[in-house]
Amino acid sequence: GGFAQIFNTHIHDNDSFNRWEAAQTLARQLFTSAYEALQQGGTLPDTSAFATALGKTLADPGLDDAFKALMLELPGEQEIAAAISKDVDADLIRQARRSVRAAIARLLLPSLEKACARPRDPGPYKPDTAGVAGRALHAAALALIAAGAPDRGLELARQELASVTSMSA
Repeated sequence: GGFAQIFNTHIHDNDSFNRWEAAQTLARQLFTSAYEALQQGGTLPDTSAFATALGKTLADPGLDDAFKALMLELPGEQEIAAAISKDVDADLIRQARRSVRAAIARLLLPSLEKACARPRDPGPYKPDTAGVAGRALHAAALALIAAGAPDRGLELARQELASVTSMSA
């Protein structure tokens, strides 16, 4: 489908897999557009619509933290290279991915910080579903914060390390 159809699926579909796949498809499109723009000396793509949809996902209380964490894990460089498929410049892919992730993170910074600031289990580590999901969301949000606002990401990581209660923080 076209961008509008995929975007609509990303925001509204009740099937988690369809939402995730739509987000991955849109992210791949943003990354490949950024790659082409960098190759040609053009302007990076506008990430605001994608970031808005991702922000709605993060704010949805009906969605599981593990799902939210997966939504923040955008396609990697190998997947982008596969989408480009010919005359691939690995350094340019890395630059495109970093640029797009940083732009999305800057737009989502308040939502990402909220995800990082959520209360954590104060006791010893428990391998329960809610705890694992919460830690996954925290880690994914912190990684994106670091991509878009490195100084803030470093500050949050230092704060976390100062109050560690287990090896999984």
